[in-house]
Amino acid sequence: MLERRHSDRFEIPGASVNYVLEDGNKAQMPMRNITHGGICIGIEHSLEKGDLVEFDEQLPGNAEFSAKRKSV
Repeated sequence: MLERRHSDRFEIPGASVNYVLEDGNKAQMPMRNITHGGICIGIEHSLEKGDLVEFDEQLPGNAEFSAKRKSV
């Protein structure tokens, strides 16, 4: 398989992501990995193209950041 990613992926043990969908569904999932261009998480809910997802990422040491993104 051809690797198309332009950034190295890093795992951060203990990092998690809270997400909220437009329809009100929400969950907390572990962060699989993070890159310069984004994060990889698994989610428990179905998404349609264009759905808005709000993320709150929690890193070890109490570091946090938030983002909003439309699904692709």
